[in-house]
Amino acid sequence: MSNFLMKKISDRVIAHVDIDYFYAQCEEIRNPAIKNKPIVVCQYSNRTKDSGAVATTNYLARKYGVKSGISIIMAQNLLKNHDATFLPADHDYYEKISDSIMNILKSHSDKFEQVSIDEAFIDLTKKSKSNFDFGKKLILNIKSKIFDEQNLTCSIGLAPNKSIAKIASDFNKPAGVTVIKNNEMLNFLNPLPVRKIYGVGKKTEKIFTDLNINTIADLSKSNLESLSKKLGSKKLAVYFHNVSNAIDDEPVIENQTKEQFSYIKTLKTNTRDIKEILTELYQLNHKIHYDLNKNQLSFKSISLIIIDENLRAYSKSKTSDHPLQNIKYIDNLCSDLLSEFLKTENKTYVRRVGIKVSNLIKIQGQTSLKKFF
Repeated sequence: MSNFLMKKISDRVIAHVDIDYFYAQCEEIRNPAIKNKPIVVCQYSNRTKDSGAVATTNYLARKYGVKSGISIIMAQNLLKNHDATFLPADHDYYEKISDSIMNILKSHSDKFEQVSIDEAFIDLTKKSKSNFDFGKKLILNIKSKIFDEQNLTCSIGLAPNKSIAKIASDFNKPAGVTVIKNNEMLNFLNPLPVRKIYGVGKKTEKIFTDLNINTIADLSKSNLESLSKKLGSKKLAVYFHNVSNAIDDEPVIENQTKEQFSYIKTLKTNTRDIKEILTELYQLNHKIHYDLNKNQLSFKSISLIIIDENLRAYSKSKTSDHPLQNIKYIDNLCSDLLSEFLKTENKTYVRRVGIKVSNLIKIQGQTSLKKFF
């Protein structure tokens, strides 16, 4: 890499903005009376009263060992003596708040890249004139604006690259701001455990531990060839090795078009009742339609996803010659595909049902769905 390019990369001022315990914090602002209680936001499966998994929690619930992904029943047992509040996830509500926050970030940055409902990267290089002190003032202003408009706190990391900015945003949670300047990157990274690097899960961490790699400093000094063999991927080894040495030239990428939208839901009972299945499916279709409309996208391919009582997966798809988006078309296509499935698989009971749209196309110059058609 040329000295000129290295200089241009090191001149960047990149922020990673992470809304603190997003779903649970949204519930706190909707009902302030629960703020000082453990809050558990649940994704109920509706198969039984308490079946399903934890979507997220507030920090008080986390102190008692409740974290995302565990079963709701396990969370209830951990919190049975702590006056906890259990709530169903309200995705429409969270999406509206997320949209408002992302608009703030977009309007206060040179470039904006949303990576999930509650986090985004923003490039502040031009606005800050590559000055981290001024960059810090910018992110503090953004932080205040999010709190003033939505009453939500966020944690922000500011660094010369995306990987360190993401690690930094997690460094001082909740409501923290961590600034890592060019000459501070290695001193910041070196003592941290390798699991702090994005992409290092339990399996990868075990591989590193077996190689006596415990800290990011250990990783930075590791043999790339040995690392490649153990990970089974040279590309992955190079990525981890580069990040540990503060090398990351990935830009903040604007206006990424999603490749697909999909939702799936577990039915209350295993069934072949088409009306019962379609009732749930139509709710998922509205979520798909919302995503398409919000992103000004149409689709050509639609897939019905079926999981049966024995957990076997089926998929029925249809592709149109023309872009589609109308909710009635989506409902009608799903009804046809479901009817076809039930007729073909005449002894199969449906446990879970899902919908996926793909082959997405940006709608150009259309301000509303009505005008599009």
